[in-house]
Amino acid sequence: MTSREPVRGKLDLEIKLDTVSNGNVREVIEKIQSVAEKVLFHWRSFPIHLPASVVDNKTVFVKNLFKLPTFDELDALTTDCKGNPKFLSHNQLQSIKRKGQFNVPSVNFPGQIHVWKLNTFFQKGIDTAREEYLDGLAFALRFFVVFAPRLLIGDTLSVKDSLRSIKTDLFELLDLLVGLGKVYAPNLERRIQEERCKFLVAELKCKGDGAKEVGRYVRNQANKAMREKVTMAMERPPPIPYRFTTPVSLDVDLRLFDRDIFRKVGPPLARILEKSGRGWFLSFREKVIAELRTRKMMENEIEMEANIMVMDEYLKRVYNAIRSCDEIQTVGPDIDRLLIEQAQLYILMHRAVDTVALKMDAVLRDIKKFLVGNYPILSRDPVWMKVQMEKAQAKFCEENRWLPHEISLELFKQHFLKQHTYFISRDLAFMRDTEPVLRKELEADKIPCRVFEWKSRIWKPENYVITRCLHGQTETIPTIVSRVSTTITSPRSDPYHPVYNVKRMTTRVTTTRWPLWRLTNLILRTVTWILNVMYFLGYIVPWCSPLSIQALISKRPFLCDLELSQVNGTLCPKKSSVTLTLISRLIGIWRRVAKARTRFESQPDTGFLGKGCNRFLNRLWNYVFKGGLPSLLLLVFFPLGSIVVCLLSLVLAATAPVWMPLVVLVFHLLCVTTYDFDCPVPDRPRVGPLFFTVASLLVQGILQLIFCIMGALIVCPVISTFITLWTVCNYAVRLGWDSLMFYSLIKPKGRLPSGNSWIVKRIMGPGLAPDFFFEICAEQALIAFQIRLELEELNIFYQKTNQLITQPQTEFKLFFQACFQPFSAKLVETEGRYSDLIRETVAIRTSLEDKVMKRRRELETGLNVSTRSRIRMRKPQLERTLLAACKMAQSFYPERIFSRMVSAEEIRTFWESRGLDPDDWMNLCILLMCEIFCQDFLTPLEDGDVYFNLQMTMKGSPIPTDMFISSIEDEFWAGDVPVTMSKVKYQIHSPFLDISAFNPMTRSPYIVEDNISIHLPIPLPILHPAYISVIIHNRETDNPFTVDNPICQAILKALQDSGPMLNQDCISLDIESSLSSSEDTNARSTPTREDVIGIDSPSPLSLGQPLQQQHTHLHSQRSQSQHIPIPSPIPIPTAAASASPSITHQFPSSSSPVRQLPLHKSRHRRTSGSSGDILGHSSSSMSGNNIHGSGNNNGHSSKASLASPEEINLEEVVLATYGTSV
Repeated sequence: MTSREPVRGKLDLEIKLDTVSNGNVREVIEKIQSVAEKVLFHWRSFPIHLPASVVDNKTVFVKNLFKLPTFDELDALTTDCKGNPKFLSHNQLQSIKRKGQFNVPSVNFPGQIHVWKLNTFFQKGIDTAREEYLDGLAFALRFFVVFAPRLLIGDTLSVKDSLRSIKTDLFELLDLLVGLGKVYAPNLERRIQEERCKFLVAELKCKGDGAKEVGRYVRNQANKAMREKVTMAMERPPPIPYRFTTPVSLDVDLRLFDRDIFRKVGPPLARILEKSGRGWFLSFREKVIAELRTRKMMENEIEMEANIMVMDEYLKRVYNAIRSCDEIQTVGPDIDRLLIEQAQLYILMHRAVDTVALKMDAVLRDIKKFLVGNYPILSRDPVWMKVQMEKAQAKFCEENRWLPHEISLELFKQHFLKQHTYFISRDLAFMRDTEPVLRKELEADKIPCRVFEWKSRIWKPENYVITRCLHGQTETIPTIVSRVSTTITSPRSDPYHPVYNVKRMTTRVTTTRWPLWRLTNLILRTVTWILNVMYFLGYIVPWCSPLSIQALISKRPFLCDLELSQVNGTLCPKKSSVTLTLISRLIGIWRRVAKARTRFESQPDTGFLGKGCNRFLNRLWNYVFKGGLPSLLLLVFFPLGSIVVCLLSLVLAATAPVWMPLVVLVFHLLCVTTYDFDCPVPDRPRVGPLFFTVASLLVQGILQLIFCIMGALIVCPVISTFITLWTVCNYAVRLGWDSLMFYSLIKPKGRLPSGNSWIVKRIMGPGLAPDFFFEICAEQALIAFQIRLELEELNIFYQKTNQLITQPQTEFKLFFQACFQPFSAKLVETEGRYSDLIRETVAIRTSLEDKVMKRRRELETGLNVSTRSRIRMRKPQLERTLLAACKMAQSFYPERIFSRMVSAEEIRTFWESRGLDPDDWMNLCILLMCEIFCQDFLTPLEDGDVYFNLQMTMKGSPIPTDMFISSIEDEFWAGDVPVTMSKVKYQIHSPFLDISAFNPMTRSPYIVEDNISIHLPIPLPILHPAYISVIIHNRETDNPFTVDNPICQAILKALQDSGPMLNQDCISLDIESSLSSSEDTNARSTPTREDVIGIDSPSPLSLGQPLQQQHTHLHSQRSQSQHIPIPSPIPIPTAAASASPSITHQFPSSSSPVRQLPLHKSRHRRTSGSSGDILGHSSSSMSGNNIHGSGNNNGHSSKASLASPEEINLEEVVLATYGTSV
């Protein structure tokens, strides 16, 4: 009898010891060989016996389990019992006359019909022709009701748009010539969102002095940094208060804003969320659907309510797990309550939004039903219906824009969320009452779109303005001109030494705020250019240039420029500005000649011809060509050129007031026609502005006006009339033609067809319907389930057997590594005993794979995906089948699958990989049944379903199904069998809650502009307690401070990110500064398109005043307003442009001129409240720009953002902010 277990054989190692001369080595090798032959082995025989299967019975063929029915019965339907063709019946003729099609009942499939449709050439049908007639009338009315009004009063391509374009283009032409006022309200939406964030926390009070200590700490650290301007070790900050109270003594706990707390509760929360969704969803979903269907609810209501009930069950499990979690309890008292309330906030706000969306859908459905009932013809036009539905949706959103707030407020009250009820009521009050008034005030606060600086040179150095900067203080000192050069012209590294700056230009400023600004620019440009040209041509060229009078008559080189000394702030001659004179050039020429002659005479006489022959040539070259000829040319042409250049320069300088206005006028005309250097807004084309404006006036104005008027008054009526006449004539002709064909051809000659032709085609019937099913019996389902269980067993058998086959090879490798790897030996796989092991292993594995693949082919049912997706069962059979399958699995898995697993860990992994609890046999059977057939297999067949039987042609059943099912006791399964009783595919989502739902600093990354929830950010944009503390400090103190500088921004941001423990290593600033110098040209960035149309852009958040006072005095105290920075989601564009060396064009925005010094890159996200970065994203940058766009006097600005700990340098912050140089 052949053994079923593999037999081990001794592994003989052939080692040649003759070549080993050392006795000790021979002894060691023999010892290793002895041990190896005891430990290592190979398979002498390895019989492979696959697990028992239903296919072991040679009479069982799995492919005969499901036999598809045949649908070919047309030939039998077309002839009677005598073989004569059947003619059409009276009902079939009437159906052809009405619809152009007829029905033939099926014989093989009772209750089914074959539907045949005639070619429309022969018969279209009265009803079909009438539908086309009404559709044609609706299409004709589209031109009257939709297109004609749209051409008159539409937003685009209309008379209204044409008149607006004509008005705009005329103003643009006038603006190109003389300049009209151009202003805009910067960062409108951003500033409104900032006021919204402040309003939420404006009434909060802090218990104790925690908020005051934080405010004093921020102020003291900022003042210390501004005084010392050095990198310093910051003192330990006070703890941030997270508990506040409202005026009605309601406690507000914001400890979830502490990143350290959320970092501790994050891992246990993730485990709870993952574990709470396992093992109950499938059965609970079917139970809920069955329960809701008993209430006679609509399908969409069932789906919504089922999702809510499933989510509530999931949340109940999550909340119970949070309350019982020891890791969360140890973080702090009531942390579990705060987490649960935050999750409830997230869920309830989303449910409020979903409720409003469902209400909107219901209202739109009612409106659509009303339109269809009252406008039977117009409602057939999809374009008209789309316009009406869009109007209805916009009206609903406008009338119910605060409904999400109100529903959220009611839900919060029902769930006793007092803290969140307070914040949602504050947000609703702001958005409904305060926001409209605030928007009007902010829209009135406008700044010019562009600022122009006209710089003219100060002629006398004694009139230069010199400033001294020390410890953030700037003062003007007397101007002293020294005759001695200096070597210290760069700022010293000593932080206690002052930094000196010099101003050599006089600046005049114009803006686009007032009309006629182009004429003002024309005048100032003329004056500035005249003064600068006169200075350059009247002083620099004739006196300081290389061809000046001074260069002609002076004996020595001279210094023509001055530079600022950083020792005492005096103006000293600049060494790099040395200019050669005529005499110095001649001296230099003959000095080089003398050096050449001296070098020639001092060299030894070792040449080919000797010095006697070469001396004459050397003298000729040096005295004539190298010295005499250049000197002659210099003496002749240099004085002449100097005199000509000086005279011409003086003449041009004297006549500059005459010819410069003509040059400026030509430049102004070039700005109008060719390139607009003074363009005030970015969306206007700079190249060819006159051409584009005139073209827009002609095309979008006049031509569009003519086209729209002709289209609305002539083209649309003509087209509509033509379509109406065509529709009426076509309808009449079609009725006549159908009657002629029916009575002359179809009625006397028509009979049942046996196949498709160009006259008639079968469009519906058995096998053609898209919604038919196949019915199987319980025996077929259980056999298929048994086959699936055997495939599971076959997979685990293959895996374990494969591991057993490779065991000798693995043992050999481990033995070799343990013995010889310390000696750097390498295992050779191509020769020796190890190669024999590899060959044996490959042979056995090949045999195993062949047998396993053969068994898998034998267990294939032959059903494709389309057929499996249509298989269903009756409800009683389905329930009995699931119970029988559950009992089969309960006995099969432990005996034939789990017994092959060597550890309990493998069994636990088996259940976890399927998302089930251990021993959850019913849900395991459900999953396997869905994998065998389809996901909708649990939906039973009903009486109204179209189905066909799948017959089983197998000779004998491999399992006693009837006996097996009858032996099931009622107490075997205590729960309900999960069977769905509806054909509707409910979208019941698997419950899931992201961990971000517990984080109050999380912000939605995107918003949908046309959604009803646009006014309700989830969660609410509550400020961090660090910013709240500053607000309370500035509100209660008599000495509020401004935090719109980068130092305060960095300190507050570091407090927000680092929590109560803060040191120097946790702060980093990304500074954008423009250091002032004598040659600096300050420029401001242009207003972007988003600024012009009111899209979000960065600006700070005001602090220190009550909101009502800020509304009243928003424009009165710009420089004294307090601000909190809001990180910008969009980087601020910077630009510095200059039309000439003496002219600087400035573009104003909410920021001062900046020069970027990037330290790191930040990621930005668009948030629903436009303040998500300050509320929890430490990676975003911070902008401390003033909301009114006013820069400091020195033209310096800086921008701070958070980076890595190594990048902090408060010295750079102070120096960049207060105009000093490093």
